[in-house]
Amino acid sequence: MRYMKFRYCILIMSLVLTSLLCFYLFDIFKVKQEKVPIIAIIDTGLDIRNKKMIRVMKSGYNAINPTDSINDDNGHGTLMANIIMNLTDKKIQILAIKAFDSLGNGKTNNIETALKYIIKEEVDIILFSSSFSYLPETTRSLISEANNKDIIVVAAAGNNNTDVSYPARFPEVIAVGASDNSARANYSNYGYGLEFLAQGNLGTAIPRGHENRNVEGSSISAARVTALISNLLANENFKVGNDNIRSFLLGAIREKNNEWSFEKGLGVLSDNKVDSKNSQRYLSIENGDSFPVNTILPVKIGNFEKYSITVPIDGELKILVSDYEKFNLSLYDEKKNRVSHNYGKYLVEKGEYFLEIRTKTPNKPVNTQLLIDLTLIKDKYEFNNTIDKAFSLNGVNFPLTLNFDEVADTDFFNITTKKNIIEITVNPIWGYCDISISLYDTNEFKLLEIDDNGINEVEKLKYKTVPGNYYIQIENKLKSDESSYSIIGSW
Repeated sequence: MRYMKFRYCILIMSLVLTSLLCFYLFDIFKVKQEKVPIIAIIDTGLDIRNKKMIRVMKSGYNAINPTDSINDDNGHGTLMANIIMNLTDKKIQILAIKAFDSLGNGKTNNIETALKYIIKEEVDIILFSSSFSYLPETTRSLISEANNKDIIVVAAAGNNNTDVSYPARFPEVIAVGASDNSARANYSNYGYGLEFLAQGNLGTAIPRGHENRNVEGSSISAARVTALISNLLANENFKVGNDNIRSFLLGAIREKNNEWSFEKGLGVLSDNKVDSKNSQRYLSIENGDSFPVNTILPVKIGNFEKYSITVPIDGELKILVSDYEKFNLSLYDEKKNRVSHNYGKYLVEKGEYFLEIRTKTPNKPVNTQLLIDLTLIKDKYEFNNTIDKAFSLNGVNFPLTLNFDEVADTDFFNITTKKNIIEITVNPIWGYCDISISLYDTNEFKLLEIDDNGINEVEKLKYKTVPGNYYIQIENKLKSDESSYSIIGSW
């Protein structure tokens, strides 16, 4: 009997120990399975002697020579990783990519090799802390492929006090310039493609060993924004992606004016985490109450309901209603023009809009849910600014109409071409026009002029060139106050 009791005691103790071991292993498994933001840094590698770096490094890859080490013999990549680590409030993992040598030089094929490797990995963010004067469409295609895998790409705008560099200039990339307090730093690139500014010096993100170094640049700004996005991903349980990341980042802008400018893009970002429930409330509906993007509103629809929607910035407005087959939705602008849509997505400009919802079954109110979301579209910032009369079409035909009673009689346009030919058509719309067209390079050397002294004639310019930046001068020689023309460019 005592023997049996002893066996039962042993059995019970074994079960208890087994249960405790299972719980322990489960906790370990849970820790291992905990999802943390994974950031790929395309730079000069990582200091593999630094224990702090090793603890967060997921893996590494040398895009210059895959058989060589990823050890950072320049220091820039390690600095970027340090900044991100100092500004993230939760765990991260870093995929260290060495695509630049000890002098900080890199080639296009190294960048593309790095991207091909990253796309195969499970990463959430790619940081380009470098910039190029030009990158080919093959690079953009790889970045687009990363976007399609819901990888957020961040890049430095550049430090030459000129146009935004590549890859930041690509619409698929979040372009970050450097700020000095609340203004653009005098070295930071600006203009079309710029989306946000962030602090361009180390500030409170000073890594050990850099305390006495005066380091500044848009790469530091891009690293700060990368950390901000990493915090956002972790805090929002990875519900943030390429389709709404820009909308969320609006919540971290210091001064919210909802205007895009050449100098600041959409504004200066702080290092603080985004308050997605309060800070990013920028749409208003009906009674003026604002609500965050991607919000579902419970509503009761009678025969007919009308909502007033204020859109503070150009973008894609998504309007969906559950049980959509029971309703007809119509969106109108201030002039009561109906806005066309593609499966509930409306391309809209800043302004007031009116949403009408009608039930298909009269006299039967329906409880439903209304989803309204606004996504910023980077491409529009490159095309919609006519005040400064500068635009970059990247090969897309885009008509621009200018009235001479609103602008000068002579206008300059900045264009960027990726092709080997520039074609421009200037078409008089109304009034008397005698127009001459001149094409200049960036050194203000006149390459070509079209001037046939024809009144109300369509002028065409065609010029073989190399990819780069150029300027077009268009002059109305009649100096008429009652003239307007349209420009259609292909380059």
